[in-house]
Amino acid sequence: MKNNVAPGSAVYVYDSAGMIAYWSDLRILPVDGLINSYEYSDDMLRLGINRYLQLNNVNYYLGPVGDSAIVHAPLSHQYAGTIPLRNSNMVVRFHAVVANPGVPDLGLWRLHD
Repeated sequence: MKNNVAPGSAVYVYDSAGMIAYWSDLRILPVDGLINSYEYSDDMLRLGINRYLQLNNVNYYLGPVGDSAIVHAPLSHQYAGTIPLRNSNMVVRFHAVVANPGVPDLGLWRLHD
C-alpha cells in the first residue's frame, strides 16, 4: 500500500486494521469501529457512510473484491449505506493465499474521483 497510496492518506479498512496501520504508516479507519467513539457510529448513521468518509477525508477503501461494500454502524449494526466499488477506481488487487480457502481477494479502491 505504501507504493500505491500517497503518504498521510486515510483508508477505510474492512479487517486487520491494526496490522495494516502498523505496516503502512497510513491513517486507518476500521470498519468495525473497535477503536472509535460512540460519536463515530452515530455520525455514520446520521450522515450515511459515503458522506461520512468524504467529510473525514477518507479517500480509500480496502476490503473484499466485489461491486459494493454494505456498511453497518458498529454499535447498533444498523444499515449505514453502501460503498460502490467501481473497477475503474481499483488501485490494486491483493490475491488471497491459496492455502486459506474461503479467504476472498482484497482490493484497494479510491473512493472519490
